[in-house]
Amino acid sequence: MRVSQFILALSLSLLVNAANAVVIDNSDAWTGDVSGEWHGAGQSFTVDTTENYLESIGFYFGEETTGNLFNLQLTDAANGGTLLYESSFSVTDGLTLIDINEFLSAGSTVYAHIIFNGLGTIQYNVDTYDGGHAMFLVETLYAFESVDYDLRFIANFTDGQSSGGNDPSTPVPAPMSLLLMAFGVLGLAFSKRRA
Repeated sequence: MRVSQFILALSLSLLVNAANAVVIDNSDAWTGDVSGEWHGAGQSFTVDTTENYLESIGFYFGEETTGNLFNLQLTDAANGGTLLYESSFSVTDGLTLIDINEFLSAGSTVYAHIIFNGLGTIQYNVDTYDGGHAMFLVETLYAFESVDYDLRFIANFTDGQSSGGNDPSTPVPAPMSLLLMAFGVLGLAFSKRRA
């Protein structure tokens, strides 16, 4: 392999690896369980150590909650703690994805609280995710935290660079990426010129 081809291959592999994503998805394990006796529900999850930009999180709701307006809060504790993100969303039948677009602390445990503002239904699984567990809201406190259950959910993580996110805790590696791309283009031009 020529040097120019090696530089091109190295540049392309580094750029492709920069766009990796981590997806938490336990939806395939659902056995039909639906919870409907709570004022809210929640799910704790573990943030990846490198892909810590949460693009979106989604939960599966029962048909009878379609069109209802719910609240979502991300915190660092089951009850109380620091509020990391807050938004309202309208429930669609089945999977409802909520855009988050926030950096979270790498390796931390985050609690996603879904406040129903009245009774609602949400789908859950029996222990299908090792990085967290389900929580169910009674009035104003998550009184029932269960390591035996998980909400049926999807969380999409990236490094944030491809989404335009800017992690304030780490420098943006744009100059290095541009340098690698320039080497790749030079290698490609050089290899075509010699051919």
